[in-house]
Amino acid sequence: MLDFFAGSGSTGHAVMEMNAQDGGERRFILAEKEEHFESVLVPRLENCRRATARSQDMEIIRLNGEHP
Repeated sequence: MLDFFAGSGSTGHAVMEMNAQDGGERRFILAEKEEHFESVLVPRLENCRRATARSQDMEIIRLNGEHP
């Protein structure tokens, strides 16, 4: 799944929850350049990852090349 206008991260959240429910291996790429990235998108996906039944890998790449 590719979402160029990720906003609050609904697409990523849904994919992570579906994977947790059925053991799927769905992957997603989200792109967001506004202030929502640090204040909304990243925290939401980190919370979702912790809340799902199984650990899911997540890599965050910032446009300036920095990694968390």
